[in-house]
Amino acid sequence: MPDGSGKASDPLVVVRAAWEMLVFAPIGLGAKFVDDAPGAIKRVRQELSNARFIGRLTVEQGAARLRAQATADLRSDRSGNDRSVIDGDLAPGQSTDGESAPVDGPDTFPIEGYDEMPAIEIVGRLEALGPAQRAEIDAHERANRQRRTVLGKLAQLAQ
Repeated sequence: MPDGSGKASDPLVVVRAAWEMLVFAPIGLGAKFVDDAPGAIKRVRQELSNARFIGRLTVEQGAARLRAQATADLRSDRSGNDRSVIDGDLAPGQSTDGESAPVDGPDTFPIEGYDEMPAIEIVGRLEALGPAQRAEIDAHERANRQRRTVLGKLAQLAQ
């Protein structure tokens, strides 16, 4: 192997470098893998669990919306007006009967900034909470936005 001056390098240096590449590099990679694997596997499993859950909820929500739309279409055909509300499209503090629902104060709630969070972020935090905190979130969600994603995950964790 030529060096910068065009002369052949010392064969002992070449053998030592080859030995390090063939023996020590795989050992180092294996050690790194052993250190990182449990955390990576846990993250992948959590992501797969979340993806399956979201997929099931999406299909269920789509079916419910289709049923609600079909019902609303039948209702509007019969009565001439459309009074349907599709679950999950409620504003914060609005209940299904159009009345304003109570909104809990943020200082005692288990998740800070809950009402401003998207459902997927809330779902990711639910597993770390205790049963009493989950029950409080369940009651709040049912009284306010009624997001199926959050309610479905709470039901799944309660099993």
